[in-house]
Amino acid sequence: MSTLQFSQREVRRAVLKLRKHFGEGQQTFSNRLGVTTQTIIRWENHSAPETPRLLQLAQLANTVRPDLSRLFLAAVLEENYLITRETWHQLAELNESEPIRRQG
Repeated sequence: MSTLQFSQREVRRAVLKLRKHFGEGQQTFSNRLGVTTQTIIRWENHSAPETPRLLQLAQLANTVRPDLSRLFLAAVLEENYLITRETWHQLAELNESEPIRRQG
């Protein structure tokens, strides 16, 4: 049994809620995130996304559904137990409601 506060189910539901908030189908939402439609289906029905995508979802949700953004960020923290310096800076940027700037 998992000791994580946020279950995979809660994260999967949050992905679905965020997609529905935008009024998008799985294909359109997948395009928004730069993933395949099959990935969205997997996230909503089978397994929650991993840290890089959780951060992307948190950023997307930050201005429209802060409650979901916090859930995605909490899942990141719990998934990693410890976070890297880069991730900490990304979380701090989200907390200040500034968009994360893409590197590269």
